[in-house]
Amino acid sequence: MTQSASPPPAEPFGKRVKRLREEQGILASHAAYLCGVTEGAIRQIESGQTKSASLHVGIRLAALLHVEPRYLAFGEGDGTEEESVKGKPGVISVPRSRIDVVETQMTQALGRLAAAERRLEKVEQRRR
Repeated sequence: MTQSASPPPAEPFGKRVKRLREEQGILASHAAYLCGVTEGAIRQIESGQTKSASLHVGIRLAALLHVEPRYLAFGEGDGTEEESVKGKPGVISVPRSRIDVVETQMTQALGRLAAAERRLEKVEQRRR
């Protein structure tokens, strides 16, 4: 009976970050500076002491390393950026459906803010 070969273990997040950083010749200190964290934070991510980065740091790392955030976080896909954002640091590809959701949420938030400002104005008028 032949045993089927098991798939290789997935590359942990920290190892993926370190591999990509080193492949591109980026120093940990430089990556830290560009991502707005300490070099120690980058080292903790890469060593596995920190299992995942915050969303903010993860997105900055993905942009710095020129990979999709999903690839950096989960190892899914081939890691390449879409052509429309390739080579544009800080530009992240987001599905249109997600943009629509965020636009709706922002519109609702702006409506609530405007209503709160009107109520505040009425309170201030009564105080006069």
